[in-house]
Amino acid sequence: MNERKWEDFVLMNFINKMVRQWFFSEFGKVFLIGLASRVLVFIAAIVGISVFGITEAYPKEILWDLELPLVNLFSRWDTGHYAHIAIWGYAPGSNPLAVQWAWFPLFPIIIGAIGRLFFGILPQIEAVCLAGFLLNNILFFICLILFYKLSEMILGNKKLALLSSVFFSFWSGSLFYSCVYSESLFMTLMLGAFIFLEKGKEVKSALLGFFAGLTKSSGLLILVPFLYNFIKKRTRRSFYPIVFVSLPYLLFNLFGIIYTGVFPVRDIVFRQNWGSPSFFLFQLFEIDSTYAILFYNELCLVLVPFVYMFLSTELLVSVFSLGVKRERKDAKYFGFGFVQLILLLFSSIVANVHRYAIPILPLYWVFAKIWDKRPKLGVLSLVFMAILLSIGTILFSTWNWYW
Repeated sequence: MNERKWEDFVLMNFINKMVRQWFFSEFGKVFLIGLASRVLVFIAAIVGISVFGITEAYPKEILWDLELPLVNLFSRWDTGHYAHIAIWGYAPGSNPLAVQWAWFPLFPIIIGAIGRLFFGILPQIEAVCLAGFLLNNILFFICLILFYKLSEMILGNKKLALLSSVFFSFWSGSLFYSCVYSESLFMTLMLGAFIFLEKGKEVKSALLGFFAGLTKSSGLLILVPFLYNFIKKRTRRSFYPIVFVSLPYLLFNLFGIIYTGVFPVRDIVFRQNWGSPSFFLFQLFEIDSTYAILFYNELCLVLVPFVYMFLSTELLVSVFSLGVKRERKDAKYFGFGFVQLILLLFSSIVANVHRYAIPILPLYWVFAKIWDKRPKLGVLSLVFMAILLSIGTILFSTWNWYW
């Protein structure tokens, strides 16, 4: 073997060894878990559209004729509003009050900026949708790694962190990490904020929390873990992040009153277009029974971590004492999740349960503990989630009532 061939042989062996080591490392395993979930989502969408087709066009729907293979399957419902904001911004005036005021600006600003790179090559709508699709699928793997790191910090167990990542990836709402929605960006910023919070880096945590708040209206809720942190430390440095994380909701509505004369614009436009949702279970009696069964099963899964919380005296005391007594690392996130559960039950639309539940981090941790203690029940839970994820993807891609 001559010197050149020997060098190539050594180099290839080195690369193969590094690749194998990476794939068998913690992050490699997490990546493969995420990849498996995306394969399931993409296959379900393609099968769904091939077998069932799409429903009839809705009035004023700007995405119905999107001609981008695969991207078009994940550009539904809210995507049209994000694309509208990304290209044309928010409409001034309140007669009528534009429905786009229900969505916060950071995600459309980013996909608008990236999408402009494709202007002239693609129509504007297709350009921003392509930008959103690419951005979100990349961010999904970033937020999955961040979730793994946070889970390891909170649970103190690599196996549980890895199992939690499996449920994080296959939760039915994980569909929206691949859609042109704001979930991937929001979760990346939120999880980054929580990791810095756990490390005691309040300034960096507050900065990411601020941008998370600019991404979704529900970003206001992430002040709950910051509140726990302040009550535990009772320092001025730990108080400022609470104010900082709360600012985006106020700033957006102040921006809204300048342009529309309406305050708070987000809440008013939501009520005008979707009304005031009734109690979650009451809504189930008002919809088609097939959808009711689907959403009821999703709700049952969401309730599991809170059943666990109420059965654990130590955790319950830690959560409702706001971290003052017998504080556990996961208490602040159970408290955060409990607030989200209350809003989900009393102020959400049933067709959103899977998406509203995404930031409830104990949802994934508790199912990981179930798997660890009762593997057969854990596998059954995962299979059930994967089935719900597939059904939801088919419904979404075929433009049915799942958003």
